[in-house]
Amino acid sequence: MSKKNSFLSRLKESLFPPERDIHLSVFILLAIGGIIVSVVVAFYNLAMGFGIWNFLAIIIAGVSFSVAMIAYTVKTGLYRGPMVITVFVVFIGLFTYLFFTSGGYNSGFPLFFVMSIVFTAFMLDGPLMPILAVFEFLWYAGLCIFACKYPTNVKMKLTGTDFVADLIVSLGISSIVLASTAYFEVRIYRKKQIELEHTRLEAEKANKAKTDFIARMSHDVRTPLNTIMAMNELITQNTSAQNIKEWIEDSNNSAQILLSLVNDMLDISRIEAGKAELNPKPYSTTSFFLDIEKAWETQIIRGGLHFSTVCDNAIPSVLCGDCIALRKIIDNLLSNALKYTKSGNITLSAGFIEPDILTITVTDTGCGIEKENIERIFKPFERGSLVSAIKGSGLGLAIVRELTDFMKGNISCESAVGVGSSFTVSLPQEVVDKAPIGPREKWPGQNQLTGHKNVHNVAPGATVLVVDDNQYNRKVITQLLDPMLVRVDDVESGHEALEMIDIKHYDLILMDLRMPDLDGRETFELIKKEYPGFDTPVVALTAEIIGGVEESVLRQGFAGYLSKPVNSSQLYETIVKFAPDKVVAMDDEAEDTLSEEEIGLYQDRLYLYGINIRQALEYSAGDPKEFLLRTSLFEEYAPGTIKMLEKLRGSSDYYIQMHSVKSIAKGIGAWVLADLAEAVEIRREEDFSNSAHELLLQEYRKVNDGIKLLREKRGRSDEE
Repeated sequence: MSKKNSFLSRLKESLFPPERDIHLSVFILLAIGGIIVSVVVAFYNLAMGFGIWNFLAIIIAGVSFSVAMIAYTVKTGLYRGPMVITVFVVFIGLFTYLFFTSGGYNSGFPLFFVMSIVFTAFMLDGPLMPILAVFEFLWYAGLCIFACKYPTNVKMKLTGTDFVADLIVSLGISSIVLASTAYFEVRIYRKKQIELEHTRLEAEKANKAKTDFIARMSHDVRTPLNTIMAMNELITQNTSAQNIKEWIEDSNNSAQILLSLVNDMLDISRIEAGKAELNPKPYSTTSFFLDIEKAWETQIIRGGLHFSTVCDNAIPSVLCGDCIALRKIIDNLLSNALKYTKSGNITLSAGFIEPDILTITVTDTGCGIEKENIERIFKPFERGSLVSAIKGSGLGLAIVRELTDFMKGNISCESAVGVGSSFTVSLPQEVVDKAPIGPREKWPGQNQLTGHKNVHNVAPGATVLVVDDNQYNRKVITQLLDPMLVRVDDVESGHEALEMIDIKHYDLILMDLRMPDLDGRETFELIKKEYPGFDTPVVALTAEIIGGVEESVLRQGFAGYLSKPVNSSQLYETIVKFAPDKVVAMDDEAEDTLSEEEIGLYQDRLYLYGINIRQALEYSAGDPKEFLLRTSLFEEYAPGTIKMLEKLRGSSDYYIQMHSVKSIAKGIGAWVLADLAEAVEIRREEDFSNSAHELLLQEYRKVNDGIKLLREKRGRSDEE
């Protein structure tokens, strides 16, 4: 029994392997059915008295031909040619002979005509299918007409019981063959569908695993990268040594390349996985292009190139679209131009085609691209043959193409080797305000607090809580906010954040989303639940840049979103946005400064008051204007700070306030006051705090007197 099953299994596997085309399998089934039908019909006709020649014709033509067709299709994997041969040899030739020798239309044989037409229509496709199906129909119709006009050519005319019996047998055979074929076809089709579904699920699973891995890798890489880049920024801010600044710039460039690579990999992975989403919002076109110009101008000029932005005056002032995706397209095009242009200029042009098409063109004077390589450069990891030595992932233009297609736009490229390239993107954008932006010189100015490059912002009264399980991230954010004179508290968990919120009011909370035990989202939900009237803005921090994160946190109720690595300008803008009443804008171009002669003159005098000007200048990256700004603010807030310290004495908030006193004192070079505040903060002992309190207040007043003396001396000097 097992041998029999084994033989049948091998035969089935040989004739119907899983990978075989469904039509090929059905054709083999048809041929097998043809063998069975031929044998049955041959013996039936012999029993009905049709004669031995009829029997031999059916066996030789039907069985032999079917076996030959099966052998050919199994060996070659082709079925269309054999099917056409079957139509003419069997359906036309054999069926014509059997029609006239089996009773003509006064028999059940016309049912086989129907069966043959159905098989032809199913097995063939393209123009050949209707041609042969119609030909068969006309041929069979002609046979019936010929048999009607010339009945003497029809043998074995059946009547009565014989006709009914033949009709029933023909109906049964044709029905069984058609039903069996349809049954097996459905089974094969379903099996194929199951296999395809399984393959699709496996592909989706693999794609998801790849996307998840890249997302995790992105988070894990961006977190330490955040620390590296932020620490570099802090070093740059706090040193006047030019060689150190140059080393830091090289370090930052390498970190930026790594960050771009991570972002590019995540972008292309998200698009390929179908997880990219468009989030159209109204945006000001002037602000949009000014932001791009501000972000790229310094970088391009630093590369020894000229950069210009040209916007058509007729562009509508407010459009609606996914400006994040649009910005990503432009950034990638500008980055590509910067990499491949050694000299000359880069131009960003924008135009508008009625009724709703925004055009963006980035033109460079780079090395150019060969015509045969233009289409290739839009594929991942591909480049032109002239730029093999250029650094980069080769994903930028692939992302541009994918995003452009996703936004239902189009991209084109014109390039000449040795002359340069021009990339043009056309994207549909809904018009919100038709008023044209007009000439560049009439564009509205940027916000004084956030946009003017000569404005320095401080917020000495602002309080910020940083919630992040990574101590380096907390340290970085704290030190980046320090030049703004912001008072920062930091905790490492959501539970600690809840405790701090319970005892102190903050102007802003920066909340990391990914933390152990209680993550940022869960912490935020608990805050809303436990404090119904809570109105402090909470801004999400995360190294994840998966599409939709920003939208999801805003829907949840977060006030904003910052992607790591954060920099000082992002933090400053966040403070300005959410605590504007605490921000003081100081003009960097103000004349109030200290000459080297004045620094030497006041250094010794202020040292008696516990102030070291040169130490303060190191803290202010050698900028005398920032030192004077800090002293001015210290003097302004000194009375209130002293009163607050008296009020908080003996409470836990007293030690928290010591951190702020320490930072402010360091900023003006008040080294004795800073050391005292740091000792109280670290020791947190009541006896020590009580004994040091009066000394600390005395030192605070002495420093303030020194600052007043400085102002008086400088005031008299100015009058003279």
